[in-house]
Amino acid sequence: MPEQQQNITNIPSNRVEIIDPRTGMVSREWYRFFLNLFTLAGNGGNQTSLDDLQVGPPPQPDSGGGGGGTGTVTSVDMTVPTGLSVSGNPITSAGTLAVSYSAGYAIPTTAKQTEWDTAYADRLKWDGGATDLVAATGRTSLGSTTVGDNFFTLTNPSAITFVQINADNSITTMDAPTFRTAIGAGTGAGSVTSVDGAGGTGISVTGGPITTSGTLTITNTAPDQVVSLTGAGTTAVTGTYPNFTITSNDSFVGTVTSVGTAGTVSGLTLTGGPITSSGTITLGGTLAVTPSDFSSQTANTFLAAPNGSPGTPTFRTIVAADVPTLNQNTTGTAANVTGTVAILNGGTGQTTQTAAFDALAPTTTKGDLIVDNGTNNIRLGVGLDTYVLTADSTVAAGVKWAAAAGGGSNITAQGLWENNANISSNYTIATGNNGMSAGPITVASGVTVTVPTGSSWAIV
Repeated sequence: MPEQQQNITNIPSNRVEIIDPRTGMVSREWYRFFLNLFTLAGNGGNQTSLDDLQVGPPPQPDSGGGGGGTGTVTSVDMTVPTGLSVSGNPITSAGTLAVSYSAGYAIPTTAKQTEWDTAYADRLKWDGGATDLVAATGRTSLGSTTVGDNFFTLTNPSAITFVQINADNSITTMDAPTFRTAIGAGTGAGSVTSVDGAGGTGISVTGGPITTSGTLTITNTAPDQVVSLTGAGTTAVTGTYPNFTITSNDSFVGTVTSVGTAGTVSGLTLTGGPITSSGTITLGGTLAVTPSDFSSQTANTFLAAPNGSPGTPTFRTIVAADVPTLNQNTTGTAANVTGTVAILNGGTGQTTQTAAFDALAPTTTKGDLIVDNGTNNIRLGVGLDTYVLTADSTVAAGVKWAAAAGGGSNITAQGLWENNANISSNYTIATGNNGMSAGPITVASGVTVTVPTGSSWAIV
């Protein structure tokens, strides 16, 4: 039994939590315990006995009965706080319990713990509090300049204040008059030497020039005119200038006493007057315009309405628009037209028969034909050699060039009948006709030769 010894590892009281709730790390007391335990174990390099590492409270005197310090181990286990783990447990006879850090945990030294506590306390310096906070040091840490520091420490003004940054980086605050003097703006006082004004059309300016004090008066000498209409009786006026509508439902009744007629114009006469109650005035005679009805006019002018628009006739010179298009000579009939007439004017633009026909014909190539498509004469281009002209109502021209029916049969100049030995497209013998071919004949795959009822096709 080892002699009673002090608590050399400083094991904490059971009321001390291993994790400090303020920092979330191992508390100082438990840190000292584990550090002492590690040191006593030779930093992991010696085999100090369990007796040497006795860290429990001093043994109490035996009160009599039992226990001589000997016995048999049946089960020894260990529990540790969060952040530590145990291996080698439980021990049922002999063994070693090993305590290690859990992943993400460490036991700081006393110095590091102290630094952490200081940093934790200093956090309040940056959340709006002023505890232990040195403002000048903080501004310097933030990169403040001398001018910036001076702005930062300016006191709140009680009135409108202007700021002057001096050459030595100091700041001076001043009121408006002092500021004007500082920038050389003066006090705003001065002497009037001459002030005048001028206006445009309809505007006049009086009172000028002003050489000391006075007033310039601007007057509109041509004010807008006001136009108004007022109706009377059953006459109503609506609208505003310049658009008025005048409406009247008045109906006046009177008696004819005398309506006479007088004067004549270029052979016209007036009869039937005077009318004293009712009657008819008749315009009669024959309008006769004679040279004497006109005064002398400029040479080579004639009486006509304005050029290109309706209006009152006047004497003016003739223009091209006054003369209608002439389609014949002025001394004969249309049969006597001479010269070359363009197609746009109904001619051919040519002077000979062949050239005139060619100018109007749509043909362009040797072998072309002119056909009627039901509306106009159009060009049907020449077909391939040996092709024949075939009627076909499905095409625009109504006819087309196509290979001769029967696969190209023909009679030669020597009196021989020749025909193609291969039929490569569908063919139908016309109703009532018979067909003959010199064989053998090959009908291409998918091709049909149709022989109508009553007709025949002979291959010789």
